[in-house]
This record gives sequence, structure tokens and C-alpha cells, in this order.
Amino acid sequence: MKSIEPIIFLICGKARQGKTTLSNLIASYYQEHNLKVVNTSFAKYLKYYAKEIKDYNLTDSDKYRSFLQELGNFIRIDMNKECFLIDRLIEDINIYAHYADIIVTVSYTHLTLPTIHSV
Repeated sequence: MKSIEPIIFLICGKARQGKTTLSNLIASYYQEHNLKVVNTSFAKYLKYYAKEIKDYNLTDSDKYRSFLQELGNFIRIDMNKECFLIDRLIEDINIYAHYADIIVTVSYTHLTLPTIHSV
């Protein structure tokens, strides 16, 4: 396991604005410098649920955008878990931090994250 803290990039913005392209560029840059990169997505858990519920194709998010929004609202509002995805992201970062030099994550909304403590 690693002993240093990773560099974390959180890229936020509206749909179809180049967030994934930017995250891939960042990942490629650091990989070319022989650093271990984890490139992940803030909404991946919604997509995993959608795959199991609706046989969602992970590469076709436009087709399922309204369902993903409905599912996110259900979790946040109906289940009263406002920070569900944020909590998952923090857990993921704490795990990835032991194995990666760079962590890049993409979000489709503006996030206000709590302070993430060192692991």
C-alpha cells in the first residue's frame, strides 16, 4: 500500500460539457508519468442501480437521464439520504487513497463536499 496522500481532482459541470474528456486527459498525463490513477464517477452508483433495475447500458446515459434523475431524487428526498452519493464518494476516495497517486472523479452537478480527512 501507498504511504503518501493522493492528489484528488473533482470535475463538476453540466452534462455534455467535456468533464469526462478532461478527466481522461488528466489520467493520461499522470499515467505517462508512471503514476497510478483511478478515474471514477460520482454518479456511478446510480448507473449501477439503473443497470440492475432497467438493464441500463452504462455507455448510454442520455437514454436513461430522466430515470437517473428520478432515482437520485428518490434516494435524496424519499429515502432522506441527501448525502448518499457524497458519502459513497468519500468512502471510495478513502479506499483508493491506499492504492493510487491520483484520483479523478466527475460530477454532473455542483458539489459542496465536507472536509475529507486523511486516511
